[in-house]
Amino acid sequence: MRRPPAPARYAPDRDLPRYRHRLGQTPHPRTDPEGHSWGSPEPESPPLTHDNWRRHEAWLFGIDLFNQGYWWEAHEWWEAAWHATRDDAMGHLLQGLIQLAAAWLKWEDGNRKGRRGLWRRSRDHLLTATTEGSSLAGLEVACVVDGMDRLFAHNAVRPDPVQTQDLPRLSLSPDLCP
Repeated sequence: MRRPPAPARYAPDRDLPRYRHRLGQTPHPRTDPEGHSWGSPEPESPPLTHDNWRRHEAWLFGIDLFNQGYWWEAHEWWEAAWHATRDDAMGHLLQGLIQLAAAWLKWEDGNRKGRRGLWRRSRDHLLTATTEGSSLAGLEVACVVDGMDRLFAHNAVRPDPVQTQDLPRLSLSPDLCP
């Protein structure tokens, strides 16, 4: 069986962590001496804006991490940008994606109730972010919401880890929804 091609990288100069953190299964990246980010400073970020998203490291690397299944790590990078961002729409976008990454972690952990609650809050933030249009920071947010609604409605239980490569990806392009 052929694997799908790896998703596009938006921050190709940044190395991916040596493992994907899984709740209760891998060393906590920051608090465990065996963690992949032990001793490293937490990510820092300037605000995410309508003008800088094409070169915004935390935004772009967060998307790379999410697309590779590093959901905990993606949330950490987006959270750094969220704390610095003052624009309401960008703040809702980042908070929505942070909660989406957390929903994936809960889903993978088999916590359906946690996944549902986090997706509901994520969805609300993402929809609030796009009150003036469906695209924000290069992301077709309405497509993300539609795709996640369909995925979560048809897949109430966690995905098989082998199928993670087939899960939806975040894509920064002006293309229409697939």
